[in-house]
Amino acid sequence: MLIDQTIADYLFGARDLAFIKFFSIATLFGSSEVIVLFLTLAGIVFWKRREFMSIVGLYIAVIGSEALTYLAKHRFARPRPVLAYYLENSYSFPSGHATAAVAFYGFLAYYFYCRQKTRGRKIIVLISATVMILAIGFSRLYLGVHYLSDVLAGYAVGFLFLVTSIGITKWLKPGNHQ
Repeated sequence: MLIDQTIADYLFGARDLAFIKFFSIATLFGSSEVIVLFLTLAGIVFWKRREFMSIVGLYIAVIGSEALTYLAKHRFARPRPVLAYYLENSYSFPSGHATAAVAFYGFLAYYFYCRQKTRGRKIIVLISATVMILAIGFSRLYLGVHYLSDVLAGYAVGFLFLVTSIGITKWLKPGNHQ
């Protein structure tokens, strides 16, 4: 797509060492290693709080979206951008970081949003999650390891599983089948 290459070329020309450092840190929050670590920690916290349906929902969101992303990467086999800041060894489409960001941080946002008492706190939860998700997606573009369409497709896959997992979590909650 022309817009993909245009944006990749522009961001390549705009790269700056300070921003590279910042976005290299931001991108870590969408990496499989960090997501698995946070997923495990969240699972332990949910288990201790006896929030078993939240464990199910979170794992459906993350594992389901990552499985579909893995299959799509191999189905489409799209090469990474040539001007990447560092080498990635997997295919480009869709972005696994963007997928994981929406699925994981989106589910956590849903969890915390539902537990807030005030409108202001609910807004803070939504803004925080949105900033995190957008920063991870943009980091992939800025570092040149993905095209815009890769990130947008990753967001779509993550969102599909996020909405599905929220629906399943609500449906499985005790008292919803009276």
